[in-house]
Amino acid sequence: MKIQLIIKDSNGHIIAKHALKPGQSLALKSTPQAASYEVHSVDGQPPQKIVASKANGQMKFKLVDDVTGEQYDIVLQNVSADELPIMTASGPDGVAYAYNYDAANGVYELASTTADPLITDNVYLAGGVLGGLAAIIGVAAASNSGGSSSRNNNTAAANEDNSTASVVPATTPSLVDDAGNPVAGRPTSDSTPTISGNGMQPGSTVVITDGDTELGTATVGEDGSWTFTPDAPLADGEHALVVDGTDASGNPASSTVDVIIDTGDTTPGASDDAGSPAEDNGSASVPGAGDDAGNPAEDNGNDSTPGTGDDAGNPAEGDTSATAPGITDDAGNPVADGSSTSDSTPTIGGGGMQPGSTVTVSDGDTELGTATVGEDGSWTFTPDAPLADGEHALVVDGTDASGNTSSSTVDVNVDTSATAPGLTDDAGNPIADGATTSDSTPTINGDGMQPGSTVVITDGDAELGTATVGEDGSWTFTPENPLDDGEHALVVDGTDAGGNTSSSTVDVNVDTSATAPGLTDDAGNPIADGSSTSDSTPTINGDGMQPGSTVVITDGDTELGTATVGEDGSWSFTPDAPLDDGEHALVVDGTDASGNASSSTVDVTVDTSATAPGITDDAGNPVADGSSTSDSTPTIGGGGMQPGSTVVITDGDTELGTATVGEDGSWTFTPENPLDDGEHALVVDGTDASGNASSSTVDVNVDTSATTPGLTDDAGNPVADGSSTSDSTPTLSGGGMQPGSTVVITDGDTELGTATVGEDGSWTFTPENPLDDGEHALVVDGTDADGNAVSDTVNVNVDTSATAPGLTDDAGNTIADGATTSDSTPTLSGGGMQPGSTVVITDGDAELGTATVGEDGSWTFTPETPLADGEHALVVDGTDAGGNTSSSTVDVNVDTSATAPGLTDDAGNPVADGSSTSDSTPTINGDGMQPGSTVVITDGDTELGTATVGEDGSWTFTPENPLADGDHALVIDGTDANGNASSSIVDVTVDTSATAPGITDDAGNPVADGATTSDSTPTINGDGMQPGSTVVITDGDTELGTATVGEDGSWTFTPETPLDDGEHALVIDGTDANGNAVSDTVNVDVDTSATAPGITDDAGNPIADGSSTSDSTPTINGDGMQPGSTVVITDGDTELGTATVGEDGSWTFTP
Repeated sequence: MKIQLIIKDSNGHIIAKHALKPGQSLALKSTPQAASYEVHSVDGQPPQKIVASKANGQMKFKLVDDVTGEQYDIVLQNVSADELPIMTASGPDGVAYAYNYDAANGVYELASTTADPLITDNVYLAGGVLGGLAAIIGVAAASNSGGSSSRNNNTAAANEDNSTASVVPATTPSLVDDAGNPVAGRPTSDSTPTISGNGMQPGSTVVITDGDTELGTATVGEDGSWTFTPDAPLADGEHALVVDGTDASGNPASSTVDVIIDTGDTTPGASDDAGSPAEDNGSASVPGAGDDAGNPAEDNGNDSTPGTGDDAGNPAEGDTSATAPGITDDAGNPVADGSSTSDSTPTIGGGGMQPGSTVTVSDGDTELGTATVGEDGSWTFTPDAPLADGEHALVVDGTDASGNTSSSTVDVNVDTSATAPGLTDDAGNPIADGATTSDSTPTINGDGMQPGSTVVITDGDAELGTATVGEDGSWTFTPENPLDDGEHALVVDGTDAGGNTSSSTVDVNVDTSATAPGLTDDAGNPIADGSSTSDSTPTINGDGMQPGSTVVITDGDTELGTATVGEDGSWSFTPDAPLDDGEHALVVDGTDASGNASSSTVDVTVDTSATAPGITDDAGNPVADGSSTSDSTPTIGGGGMQPGSTVVITDGDTELGTATVGEDGSWTFTPENPLDDGEHALVVDGTDASGNASSSTVDVNVDTSATTPGLTDDAGNPVADGSSTSDSTPTLSGGGMQPGSTVVITDGDTELGTATVGEDGSWTFTPENPLDDGEHALVVDGTDADGNAVSDTVNVNVDTSATAPGLTDDAGNTIADGATTSDSTPTLSGGGMQPGSTVVITDGDAELGTATVGEDGSWTFTPETPLADGEHALVVDGTDAGGNTSSSTVDVNVDTSATAPGLTDDAGNPVADGSSTSDSTPTINGDGMQPGSTVVITDGDTELGTATVGEDGSWTFTPENPLADGDHALVIDGTDANGNASSSIVDVTVDTSATAPGITDDAGNPVADGATTSDSTPTINGDGMQPGSTVVITDGDTELGTATVGEDGSWTFTPETPLDDGEHALVIDGTDANGNAVSDTVNVDVDTSATAPGITDDAGNPIADGSSTSDSTPTINGDGMQPGSTVVITDGDTELGTATVGEDGSWTFTP
């Protein structure tokens, strides 16, 4: 049996329709709009009994199919203690019958279906019908004339004869939205619905109130009707609109109309079969049920069924009740004409025909079957054989007893490929119906529906949202708000353009306790998925996994490592090797003891250049974290974030504003409203497009009170009160004074000059004449336009011998302010400070260390930790015993890629510093210098020449005149465009007697470079190298062995293993004790096939070596030599002659 639960309001309108499934429970919440619950059997008699039980605000109903024994469960929630729901039943013909309620046994029992049916149209609760129903089931409900629900009333009040004229509306006031759809007791997106009524005394006044708010009034017209539309929109939520009517005699009456305003609701309104909005005119007539006052209709013996005609079969005059055939699917949902259904045996039905007529249903040339029209003029037909997928034009031919015929067509598209709704998680994995997921916003999807249909997804009483079916019949929906942990029965209700509906349910259990892997940086701050971090070894962690499982973390094709899940289900992993800057998709694969596997991905961009948020004042000066500023609207900025992310800046509970991260990852924000004086912890919350969040805090103390005068030197560095400066014309400045005031500065009895306060309250003054060395008490007297005076004193010690801090590299060379050095631990130094003062050196937010000023006023400091490559503003803060402070900054660019000058010989081989070379004009080169600088190279007192640094910072120089043999200390002096100088030295020994490596064969004969030898273990040798150096000889990728350079600078090497026949490029690499390296190559062709010379006599016979012959001019010959070589034959001291080796490597000679 197919059963539906149909919920109706007090006007008989359908509020909701649910398909019941055997063995499954349908959970609903009771609402004030629900007046009755109809158990509708699609294909048979409804259940005879319903067992009801009430406990804890819930009422449970158990329905049993009397034929199959299948059980259906309904749970109605939020039921009050004295509330008893009204239950009715209906069969396939749609006629409703009452259930009698047995309070003693808690059972609803179906009255005989042969008894008079209930009338369930729009006057379902009108007149005596509701009273009769109330009497049957032991509860009461107010009649329609009252207009308000009384489901909790214990007395019935129906069928009263009120003959006194009253302003009580003859019809309950109705509500329609701006499209004319009725919305009484329902949600609507129209916040100004129209209220109307009729049947009232003309001229009466109607007052409409919403709670304690009077919305307005309306006057009843001559026809007894009135309308009212609120001027101001109603707020979202439930409203009980009270309609109070007062006639001219002052007689009052009242009724209430409920409505739910939801301006986010897009649920379609009710519509008729043609898709037009249904019109609620506030009145209805019930043929055979009684007159307008609710009195039973007289039985005049001439019963006639609308649409059937008179006794002779003639059509009744004005008959419009006959309905066109319609289709419903196996869930009882209507299938609109021409639309699609996944039910291949849809039910076709109609009404308004002559009882006993025959209806024939055919599909093309195929007759599907017949149906007989019932006594009520209705009929239904369900095909025995499923219809094939595709379009069908079902022809319905009707024939009555007299042979009169009629015909109509219903179009339907059968598509059994339509799938039930499904769920996928945020990784795109399917979630089985009823299964568990850690994704609290799972995606719901389906297909096979009519394009343009609206799908509404609800979770209990909460509407999650809607989706529109696409052209391919598919739809998807992802909740905006996460679902709570626990079980959810997500109801998917589809409504097409004609108002036809379908419904299905998807069950899912949300459990977010099993968390996806996450990232934290080295400070323990979470890194949102897909965001950036400056930590190149971020920690990956997760939980909710099976203890003892193994987690493998990979980055692309590289396995970073593994972690084991602990007893609490958590794990963490930190890479040993830093990740490169750039995007990384870290894959986390988990495998438990049973081999079950899971996988997820965490995306992160490593950007070691990412900066924490910082503050600058209105002058562009940085305000250190936690320090003070007189700027009440400081600018906050940061970098290294995901472009397009939103940054929200809050101060305590106050949101100051937002900023959007630019394409370069940076952002800035300046408050519109000044911050109050005092301490502020400004919280910077960043959120990217996916909703991933990060947070950091910047502390600042705002102090806009007038500042005491201060001093800055000619470099713009502040000079602390009472401290020393080498600037004899320091600038005095102040702020917080009245604009236009005059400031007079005096030094003892001498007036140095005056300054005028600007519009921003600040002023500055620089003496024209230098102050003498020594202590000065500079008095600042301020006078405003009214003659009010203030005075302050600034003490300073002018010491023009005091030097600003400077830098030197590890070679003792001076590094100009702002220049580049390859020394990552340069020494800072200064002088002219108070002995015993403490100097603190910081690099950005990092304190590098401290130094104490010596008795001579000087100090030095060398960082223990190398500075990173890049620009550094090293701040030097000095504090004396009295707490007086001074500050200055030294800028330097560390570039460890900048190399010290080096030497290469004429073969391009590097000549190590302090080593020997046979090249008397070696090339000197270097890089990492300022482009355009001039490099001067000297050898002792002799300037060898100059070079200009190129755009890439490199330079080269080759002496025009050869250097003499011996030791040379070549001095390289560099000078940039500002006159800043640097110097370095390269030592070299020129020894033109040093020979390149050579080869000799096993007979001690030299083998020329590139020549052929039959000796497969030739000896390689060389000299002119630094004693004790190591020489490594390689042949291709094979290291043949090593040799050590002797005291005379020479070395030899003979391979232990013979070289193969063929060409060999033997590489000789020399390395001295300091690691300096040189390299050279010797080429040789080994050919062991070369034969020794032989002798033949004049008859061509060979003469064995050492034997006798009678031929005094024997021929000597040989082969296997290099073509073109010269062979010299001697006999003792006498040269007999020569021969030239031929192209084939052979030669002959006859004396």
